Amino acid sequence: MFPLRPLRLTDLTVLVCALIAAASAYVAAQGAAKTVAAGVYSDAQAARGATEYDTQCSSCHNPDLSGGTAPPLKEARFARDFAGKDLTVLYSKILKTMPRSNPGSLDEDTSLDLVAHVLKENGFAAGQTDLTLAGLEGVQIVAGKPKPPPPPGDFSYVEVVGCLTAGPQNTWLLTRASDPVVAVPPVAFCCGSLPGCGAAPVAPGALSGWAALLSAGS
Repeated sequence: MFPLRPLRLTDLTVLVCALIAAASAYVAAQGAAKTVAAGVYSDAQAARGATEYDTQCSSCHNPDLSGGTAPPLKEARFARDFAGKDLTVLYSKILKTMPRSNPGSLDEDTSLDLVAHVLKENGFAAGQTDLTLAGLEGVQIVAGKPKPPPPPGDFSYVEVVGCLTAGPQNTWLLTRASDPVVAVPPVAFCCGSLPGCGAAPVAPGALSGWAALLSAGS
């Protein structure tokens, strides 16, 4: 047997420093864990997923993922069900249990495309390459953020919030207004002359009651 040598202070110091270094490295590695916010899919893949979603999923989850006869796939419900879990959980859920009418009928590539679509609709930016089976490993799902609305274009129906101010020649001006946000036009106010709008044009003077009300209120 070899005699045990008592630990010297220098030996103890080296041991403690080594343990601290190892712990620091572990914490750094944990902090650098990859998430779905790192661009894990491509725009082309998400576009394919959107097409498949319309066919396979929208009847239950709604076209905008807001939920219908099946739960929502975005925002608070998405975070509650999947945040903190590995991306393989979402993929496996789609692959093995969807669609409800024919579970397990989707192939691997289609399931990956659907994952990409769900991530895009939850506000996660695309990367340069498609999401693959190997790319699922070690990727953590985090809470998403609302998908930004598309920028207004020609003939867009938009909503703004501001203050109505009397203008020249019995007109009204919208002042201190917010930035315009694209919205779905209410049918009652939809003008048939706009592209893609099937409602009848608003008759001249149909909104005169509103103008009279505003005039009285001023």
